[in-house]
Amino acid sequence: MDRTVNAVGYVGLGGDKVLVGWPFAGQRVTLRLDGKVLQVLDEQRVLQATLPSPLPPSACSRLQGGRPAGPPPLLPPPGQQIAERTVSSVGGFMVAGQRVQLGRRYAHQVVTAHLDETSIRVFHG
Repeated sequence: MDRTVNAVGYVGLGGDKVLVGWPFAGQRVTLRLDGKVLQVLDEQRVLQATLPSPLPPSACSRLQGGRPAGPPPLLPPPGQQIAERTVSSVGGFMVAGQRVQLGRRYAHQVVTAHLDETSIRVFHG
């Protein structure tokens, strides 16, 4: 089903609000429910995020705007991914499920993390 993400990253799904992430704010996305997984796809059907499904599979058929899922989504091109994060007050942040500790001197600053298959490189400024 297609939904527009609100200004803080939520979409309406089955009468509830589901957080898909503020980077998608204002964008039209396709939500693909696949069992216990909710996939967020962009306009070209490229997979942008995977989240736990907030609904049981039996509730999927009753969703407004729902349709059969169709083919699996395209995966993003391999290679480097880039993420921006704000460092916490204790000097760390999370990216790709990994905790990165920079130190308190970077607290509340925005850093850019470049991710590839084997490493995370962090840039500041």
